[in-house]
Amino acid sequence: MGLRKNSMDSKKEVVTLENIQLIPRLLAYKRFDQQTDYLVLRNNTYVHFLRADGKNTSGLSISQRQALLKNWATFNGQFLDDYEIISTKFPTNTNKQQAYWGRKYAHWNRVLRETNNDRLAKQAKRRLDAALHYLQDEIAIEKKLYNFDFIFVFFGKTPEQLKNSVYRAKKLAKENRGSNDDTAPIIFHELTHDEKEEVLFRLNNPNARMK
Repeated sequence: MGLRKNSMDSKKEVVTLENIQLIPRLLAYKRFDQQTDYLVLRNNTYVHFLRADGKNTSGLSISQRQALLKNWATFNGQFLDDYEIISTKFPTNTNKQQAYWGRKYAHWNRVLRETNNDRLAKQAKRRLDAALHYLQDEIAIEKKLYNFDFIFVFFGKTPEQLKNSVYRAKKLAKENRGSNDDTAPIIFHELTHDEKEEVLFRLNNPNARMK
């Protein structure tokens, strides 16, 4: 269950992919700025995306839920800059795991090719098969498993204004995180350029499957 905004802040609403009329300005973009990687809209407004994980509120105690909502309300009361939220699904990123098992596969493949020791060759073959199996599993996970995430969309009239707005948002999110991650209403993550393009692709093609 993801954390969504409530009636305490009616000006900032969660935008689902089935209801994107609140962000038509995002679809009217010109390009990505080469220096900042900010999205540039046709009205020359700059945009930056930050991802925030959804919250499994059903797994929290009553006191943790209360702390979470209190911290969320505090963040909304303190951060007054222009922003919107998109809820969407992203593929599970297993690049690190794939790289790890890819290195293992390359290592044992090299050992198998170069050794003349029967015992070592059998061990290398078992390890090689295992590495290939785990590598295939990670690829399958990335293709089939999706994370339900929230994309915070920040706006600024200039790159500097946008930079300062994002900085304040990150700072307030840290200050209002509570005693641990369970009570943190927002934990921001930067998006890669490819992930930003995925967001735009999904907004323009809401029925399409993520790449």
